[in-house]
Amino acid sequence: MQYKEILKQTPLYGPLRTAKNLVEKATRKKTFKPNLSNFISDNKIQVAGIIHVGANTAQEIDQYAALGEIEVVWIDPIPDMVEQVSAKIKKRNLANHFVLEACCSDKTGERISFNVASNNGESSSMLDLGDHKKLYPEIEYTDTFEIETKTLDDLMNGTLPEAQANILVVDTQGADLKVIKGAEKILENIDAVYIEVSDFPLYEGGATFDEIYKFLTPKGFFCHNVTIKHVGYGDAFFVKNKKKS
Repeated sequence: MQYKEILKQTPLYGPLRTAKNLVEKATRKKTFKPNLSNFISDNKIQVAGIIHVGANTAQEIDQYAALGEIEVVWIDPIPDMVEQVSAKIKKRNLANHFVLEACCSDKTGERISFNVASNNGESSSMLDLGDHKKLYPEIEYTDTFEIETKTLDDLMNGTLPEAQANILVVDTQGADLKVIKGAEKILENIDAVYIEVSDFPLYEGGATFDEIYKFLTPKGFFCHNVTIKHVGYGDAFFVKNKKKS
């Protein structure tokens, strides 16, 4: 598989050097999770702002706040999640954090059914569960609602056109490639993308690491880190190559 070849040439988190070791490490220590802040520091990226698509309950809010007074835009399609994120922002008095209720995809104006998952919404997706239900049979969709999609380009241009974000985080449960395909203009100003990836389509119709890699690399991004868990999915950190031509 392509990601295993890429991993051999990728500076992996910690002492890991091969996909085999990476899988073994994640299996032994299931709490293993690389930190976005470490990747930003490793690459000496000066963070102006972050766009986080697939906010859920903004579990990373304190990590982002620790980066300084940067702009952070949280995006999620589930009204309850948006309310929870808004409450966290207010409680912490984070004046530069904003939350938008939207479903980002590769097209604007497509009417879809969005599925809400039983695990506090963490596995919610615009896609059917697919192989996810084989890996986690205890998780199911408990609600579905209709929503109109927007590209990230259209959403940001229409709501926060002056936002100064240079980090893009995408955690949309299989729809991650759709999100970045709808972010062509945004990606021009992005220095790094932290995105959920998988070895196989975890959700029905979901993208794989290979597809995301093939989309981002022609746009000047190289893969700095891939973490694939023992069940075949994880995260990847892509950094824009700023070498002058």
